[in-house]
Amino acid sequence: MIVDTTALQSLSRTYPEGNPSDERRDTVAIRQFAADNGFSYCMRDDSLVSHGLADSEHAPAWLGESYALGKQAYHVVSGQIAGYACTLFIVWENQVNGVFYSNPTPEQQQRYAAQQSRGIVRVQLPKVFPQVFLDSNKNDRSIFGAMKMSSVWVGYQRDQQLPLEGNFAEYFDFYSPKGLHVNTLSLIAPNFMAILQDHAHAFDVEFYGNEMILVTKLSLYTPETMAILEQALVEQLTYLDRLMPSWNYTPLEPPFDRLEKGGTSLFKIGRFRISPLLFVVLFMAIVIVLIIVFWSR
Repeated sequence: MIVDTTALQSLSRTYPEGNPSDERRDTVAIRQFAADNGFSYCMRDDSLVSHGLADSEHAPAWLGESYALGKQAYHVVSGQIAGYACTLFIVWENQVNGVFYSNPTPEQQQRYAAQQSRGIVRVQLPKVFPQVFLDSNKNDRSIFGAMKMSSVWVGYQRDQQLPLEGNFAEYFDFYSPKGLHVNTLSLIAPNFMAILQDHAHAFDVEFYGNEMILVTKLSLYTPETMAILEQALVEQLTYLDRLMPSWNYTPLEPPFDRLEKGGTSLFKIGRFRISPLLFVVLFMAIVIVLIIVFWSR
């Protein structure tokens, strides 16, 4: 599989902005990229970021908060990659709280676009898999200096996290439904894990039913990101080709086993994970101690 990224050269290290239009540079480049690779192109399809409110508790990790209010899907590219149907698009999240510029410079516009958008790659799989989430520790949101939170806006119960061998745990937190750890560890190709580790800043990865999803905070439609994506997909999809004939998974909770949410994402400090509630308690305890020390002088 060789993806032709010639049309994306003009978008190198830039983020497409919201509300695309036919004549805009990013639209022209991404549409041509799709045509060059025999893919289809759609400027916007918000159905890709919808999830039934009746099943809001089980929305996938990549979608974040399950109600998906204020999200749009832009620059949708669809086609076959390594024999699998894939859909690539940009999620624009209007509800994200962050820096807003009233009269932005070009640099500030790019900063805002990076803050509000994520790149999504959804790969259709021929069989059903339990929900598995590899949360990168190298693309987290900074909160207070060394304290960070996941770039994906959802949290899962800590007892679903698998301890991993070697130093892979420094790069990713691996979440799997309880009782399925042996099954889910077999889903990831060793070479795919090595690529993820080499480019841990690039992607979070999720299996969700009959899909594998890659999520990036990098600008998706650039030659640089596409090169990493192509390398990773070739390894993982080739591995899944070999895995599929022997994959006989019976869900413990049909239609497939999903992760149990644990509220807000955990605060991360190196290898330590602290719940927001515990952080508040510790913070208040420190404040009280400081007040006591101050008034006792």
